Amino acid sequence: MTSTPDTLLTRTVVLNVFPTSHNAPYRIAVVGEAPGKDEIEQGEPFVGQSGRLLNQLLSNVGLVRQALFLGNVCQHRPPDNDIEKFDWGGPEIQGGLNQLWRDLEVFKPNLCLLLGSSALHAFKGEESSITYHRGSVFSAKGYKCLATYHPAAVLRQYDWLQVLALDLRRAAQEGRHTNIVVPERYLIVPPPSFEWVIERLFEIELRETPISIDIEGGTTGMHCISIASSATHSFIIPFSAANGVSYWSEYEEDRIWGALSRVLANPLVPKILQNSLYDNFVLSYTYQCPIVNVRDDTMFKHWECYCELPKSLGFMASIYTSQPPWKDDRKTPDLETYWKYCCTDSAITYEINDVLTGELSDSPASQQHYGFNLQLLYPLLYMELRGFLFDKKKAEAKCEKLDTEITSLNQRLSMLYNDGEELNVKSTVQKKEFLYGKLGLPPQLHRKTRAVTTNDEAILSLFKKTQHPALDLLLRCIKKRTHW
Repeated sequence: MTSTPDTLLTRTVVLNVFPTSHNAPYRIAVVGEAPGKDEIEQGEPFVGQSGRLLNQLLSNVGLVRQALFLGNVCQHRPPDNDIEKFDWGGPEIQGGLNQLWRDLEVFKPNLCLLLGSSALHAFKGEESSITYHRGSVFSAKGYKCLATYHPAAVLRQYDWLQVLALDLRRAAQEGRHTNIVVPERYLIVPPPSFEWVIERLFEIELRETPISIDIEGGTTGMHCISIASSATHSFIIPFSAANGVSYWSEYEEDRIWGALSRVLANPLVPKILQNSLYDNFVLSYTYQCPIVNVRDDTMFKHWECYCELPKSLGFMASIYTSQPPWKDDRKTPDLETYWKYCCTDSAITYEINDVLTGELSDSPASQQHYGFNLQLLYPLLYMELRGFLFDKKKAEAKCEKLDTEITSLNQRLSMLYNDGEELNVKSTVQKKEFLYGKLGLPPQLHRKTRAVTTNDEAILSLFKKTQHPALDLLLRCIKKRTHW
């Protein structure tokens, strides 16, 4: 069964397709961007190269193509396969959206799987970021949704392949029901009292409770520290109030740092952190509060499972937990929201660690390697705290030499290829005009954003293709400036 559009414009259309198999335990609508050349020729969504990749990944997680609704935001093939060449408010996209909403009303999916930024835009609005929302389940337009990368983008950025595969694995689970399960977390912000904080820290030390820690601050100041005793319970220790002054009296803050330092230094209290080297350096260097017995570091632990994937806490939460996106709360001016953000960090770190423990349980070799890496944390921290000898005079002499060489290269580049005008190799605007205007070289596109770029990868690619001598000078200049 295929849908019927409002009107057939002059361009060929590819209609949305309803499932032909109706016995599957899931009910999923796959929503993409627009048809390409292969889709136009065959009259069906997702049959080109990206469609074949999608079919394989769907099959790997037990999803049958014939049991899925397949549709697009736009049913017309855009010029050069670039949907941005259609006006979002124009008939091609708005007609496609109207048809999509009607089709979804008929199909009634448990889950809408949104492939790419255009599908996310249709459901969440123009300002929504695929990087921020991907992997998480949310409600939009009355449907449960999960956004992920479009397979066409994965073919251009192949390190996203495993990410797409993991998101489809989640989609296969979420497509069995319409419920959106958000983890319950009990975040105590602000703390009830100074005495409550002291008592809580004493209790952790007395019971030797495994805790997860997250700090918000650095070597110039500490805003707050959260401590989670489980994946669901976390509390905040604030240090800065809304007006920037200390949250506590001088006496209270001194007592809190004393109690906190005893907990952190206690080898019988196991600690769990994300990128513990940062927190441990800040606390050791600035506050003389070293963290002893870092039992687990989720960044290292995640690396053992998927060394090729991003290692940020937000990304890890998107594949190991059902936590909705929360990282933007770090930018909030509201202090209580900011504290909840910090508490969420420590609680999620605790949860991710529990999941990763299960992931590593069947691989003794990975467990051993993980343990080895953990043992390196304290030697690395020692080196960070001790520092290294730096010969300032030799460094200054080296910089002067490099500066002279850069100036010479830049002059040659300007005189030979830029009509004597000085080229600032640090300026993206000037490099773009020089490469694609003055030299007339083919514009290079950024692998992720698809925007015209002049980054080092683009210049190297152009040099390999053209062997243009100006590019050799430009690359040498950039290389020396990097050393400088």
